[in-house]
Formats: sequence, C-alpha cells, structure tokens
Amino acid sequence: MGRGRWLEGSQFQLREAPGVIESIHWNDPSDGSTGAREVIGYFEDRGLDIMAGNPTRFFLHSSIRVIDESGGQGWRFGTSAQSLGSAVPHSHIQYSELSDRVIEATDGQNLRVRSSVVAAKESVLIQSTVTNLSSEERFYELPLNIPYVLFPEHEGTVRLRGEAGGAISRDFSQNTSWEYPGVNAYAPVVALWREATEFDPLFTVGIAVVSPIQRPDGVTFEEQNRRVELTFLLKLPPGGSKDVAVAIGVAASGEWSKALADYRRFFQYHHSVVPQYCPPGAMVTASGTNTAQYDHTNKRFYPGTEMRDLFPPERVATMSGWYQFAGFWETAIDSTYASPTRPVQKESWVHLFDPNIGFGVDQTLEGFLSHFQAAEVETLWFTRPNFGLEGYAAESDGRGGHLFTPGRVLDLDYTYASDRDTYLSYLEPLAAAGVTAFYVDAFDAPGGAAFVHHVARELEARHGRKITMIVEGVRDVYAGISAQIPVISDADFDSPDPRFGVLVPWLTPYATLYGGRINATLSADHTEEFVMQSIQHQPIPLAGFPNTASKEFCEWTNVAHQNRVALYQSYGANLLRDGVPYCAPPSAPPLPMSRCHELPSFTGW
Repeated sequence: MGRGRWLEGSQFQLREAPGVIESIHWNDPSDGSTGAREVIGYFEDRGLDIMAGNPTRFFLHSSIRVIDESGGQGWRFGTSAQSLGSAVPHSHIQYSELSDRVIEATDGQNLRVRSSVVAAKESVLIQSTVTNLSSEERFYELPLNIPYVLFPEHEGTVRLRGEAGGAISRDFSQNTSWEYPGVNAYAPVVALWREATEFDPLFTVGIAVVSPIQRPDGVTFEEQNRRVELTFLLKLPPGGSKDVAVAIGVAASGEWSKALADYRRFFQYHHSVVPQYCPPGAMVTASGTNTAQYDHTNKRFYPGTEMRDLFPPERVATMSGWYQFAGFWETAIDSTYASPTRPVQKESWVHLFDPNIGFGVDQTLEGFLSHFQAAEVETLWFTRPNFGLEGYAAESDGRGGHLFTPGRVLDLDYTYASDRDTYLSYLEPLAAAGVTAFYVDAFDAPGGAAFVHHVARELEARHGRKITMIVEGVRDVYAGISAQIPVISDADFDSPDPRFGVLVPWLTPYATLYGGRINATLSADHTEEFVMQSIQHQPIPLAGFPNTASKEFCEWTNVAHQNRVALYQSYGANLLRDGVPYCAPPSAPPLPMSRCHELPSFTGW
C-alpha cells in the first residue's frame, strides 16, 4: 500500500497515506513559531497501521475491512433517493503523485471516483469527480472520510453549523446531523473549536463544500464531538459525471470566519452578495382556514363564504402605513377533493380556490384586492410550489354542492423550463388580479433558485409592476433573489450564545429576513429582539388582520422602517432595471416612534 508522503502549503503540512488523509499539521501564522501542530489525524485506538491489527482501512470515500478484504462500506446506490441499499464493492484502487497533490482513483460497481488532495495556501482542498458507469440513471450515496479533530480530551467543543443562518452551540458533544439543501440549511459549512487557554491557544477547524449543490443532490453533515462526517447524495445519468469539492481550513480558536474563508470566496464568485430585490417592509398575514367560515371536518369552506368574510377589507385602514404586505393563506381546494389518492399538505395549486368561496359585492378577485391597493398595502399570496396538478375539475351538482374530478399530482423539477412555466401558469391569474408578492413555503424542489428568479422576472414583464418573492427558510443561494423567512423559535433566543444569523451578516449582509408570528412563532419579546438585532430584519407581528394598532406594533414597525431605509440607502437606491431606478424610497409609518405611546398597549397574542 505504500508509506504515504508529505504535501506542503504555506500554512499546512498534509500527511497523505494511500487512500486517506492521515493527518494535517498547521503552522499558526500568528504565533511566530516555525513548528507545525497536528490538528487533524487518527487517535491511537483508530490507527492506520494494518500490521498493528486495525481491522478497517479508511479511504477518502470508502473503507475496506482488512480481515476479509470486503469493501465499499458507505457506498450505496439506487434508482431513487428512497431506494438506496446496494453496496458498491471496490474492484480497483490506485494512486499517483504529482508535485502538489496526491490522486486517488477508485473503481466500484458501475461507479468511478477520481479524487485529488491538495495542500493549498490557506486550506486543504479535496476534489472528486464521480462518474456513473452504468446504463441507467442512478442515485449514489458517497461518504467523505475526514479524520478526527485533535482537541484535548476535556469537554467543551464549540460548534458553528450552517443551519438557521449559522447557530453556535457550546459544550457540544452529542452526534447530530443535518442536510444541505434544506428548508433551514443556510450554507454547507461547519466549524469546530475549543476555547483557548493560557497554556494552549488551540485552533478552529472549518469544513465547507465548495462546489454547487442543488436538489435532488445534497450533502449530509454529521457532527460528533471531535469529528465531522460528510455524505454526498448525487443523481447521475448514464455515463454522467459530477464534481464535488470540500475545503478544510484551520485558524486560531474562535476564528471561524478565517477557517471558512474558502467558502466565502466560492459563494461570492458564484452568487450576488447584493440583493436584486427592493428592501421589503413589515408583513401581516391571515389564513382562511383559521376562520369560522371553514369546516375542518369536511375540509371545505361553508357554502356562501365570501372572500371579505375571510379577510375583512374594512380592516385595511388599520394596516395602511404600518405594513407593506398583507398575506393571504390557504384558500385553495383541499387535496381531499383534488388528489385523494395522493394527498398533499398545504395545497400547491393556489389558483384553484375552493368553489364555495365567492366575491359578493366585489364580484371578482381583482375587485376584492382593489381595497388593499387603495390603502397602498401590497397583497401577498401563500404558495407551496413543490407539486403540480393535472386533470382536476369541479362543477356544480345542481343542489348547492359540487362534483369533483380528481387530478393527478405532478412532481416538479424547476431545472426544466416546462415545469417553471407550469407553475407560472398557476400564479398568473393572481398576478393579473393585482397580487404583487408571493410567499414560497417549504420549498425544496430541484432548481428552486431558477424558479424564484424566473417567476419574478416573467410576471414583472407581463404586468409592468414589481413582483416580490419571499421564501420560507434561509439559504445563502436565495439571499440575492428573495427575502426569506427563517424557521426560528423562542428557544433560538434563550441562549447566551448566538443562536441565529451569525453566518448571514458575514456572507449576505444586505439580505432581508422575516421573523415573528409565523413558522415557529416568536413571543412578543423575541419578535422585538429579532427586529432590533439587525437592519436585515423585518417583523410579522400578527397572524390575523388587525383591528387596531398598538404601542408595541408602532415601535416595531418604526424600527422596521429604519431598517428598510438603511438597506435602501446601502443598495436599494442604486438598484436599476433597464437603466432606471427600480426601488422607491420607503414611506414613513403614520406615527413616529416618539408618538407610539399614544396608542393602546398590546395585551397579548
């Protein structure tokens, strides 16, 4: 198998045993010493010496049991992401050495992986090309074996993970896992460190995926006390290949931003740091199914229900000036009637209203929305565009009821223009009636970023007005094309450590995030804390259209206005479409902060 060799970068020495990273030594550029400290490696009880009796040989993407020479542990494949199960045994492994890297070439059952390990200037870079050698499309699950972070034995590992915009947890010891992309997975990065002491300055290890990943592909991070395991899921056509890359950076204790610097450079190269949407303002939402007009037993609105019964337009005056958006939730026909053989939560077909909903004196959706337009409140519609529906129909039964023809649910892949156009046709009638914003809920379909961008631009071109897209969750790749609503709760604030958003201002400092009475609901105190935490934050103070304003809402919306103005001045005023200014200066709330005390106090949710 060979004895391995050393590779060197300006701050790193990399011990490369055949097929595995045996150890990484780091020269701390700040301490002035010339020695290198071992920061990643294997403990004595997990050594790599086969002759010493170690039963398993670890390779970059697999392992071999020495006793019976079986291989491929961790490699799996299937015809779908849900059917993985077959092991992929090795048939051949070989190595070659260049001046600055080591190459590992592994052949498995209808799969080939070519990897290189490079000790670069500020990190160790692992690059792999995965090729499907079979004659059918396959999903492959491929691990990346990284040795242990060599912290001292005492407890107290600190972890920064890419979930929730970058949450820090201390005294981390339990094994947990999360996946990118995911609704609340912000970036594919992890950093581990121990607090420095007088006798040991210690260090931070950052691990980041520095290659594009979008559904249906993904990467799972499993974080242990002193180790991070990565597993890639890749969909490959017959004969197709994909590249994945991982950067391992090291910095002083607590300096996670330096340890993850490779990811920041990668992101800034591929994505816009400055948003391409105007800085949005505060939002209020209401759900049709949370009203007395909804029959929860039959999952229908009662006959004779009017849109103004669900969302009373007489309350619009109390929103004017306080909220930019009034959000409308759950008015579509339930899947009990539209797709009973494949029920879908939070129906994706938002254009198909329950036939029991009428418009009364307003006559049409456009007439209903005109009340909001007159009050200069933009209307936002809830949508969950993970699925399409084909063949559904509803008609009157002549007795005050309806006859339904169930449809077939379609899985949509927005990497295809045809699927983007399919869902665009669902949103078109709403935009034509005057809806100017869409909230994209629990969205994890392939090609999501392409879909969000396509919808906004296409509807703007058709109707000559600005269209705002707001996406549930928080993900770095969406930050430049839409505002986002992270799934955060009170527990994320009940900690001395930063529990949310550490990565967001570092990577996407102008992105807008919403928090409050939605998703994992925040209390009044934590909603206030969220809004005042950063100029990036906007509130959703109420679930349900308000009857009156309150002193607290007045204060929150004033802060929200200040945040919006700050973002407008930082980038919005310079945002152009076709060479002309795209964003208008935000209008001030009806009452300034100094007069909020004139309103009644908030009495609770």
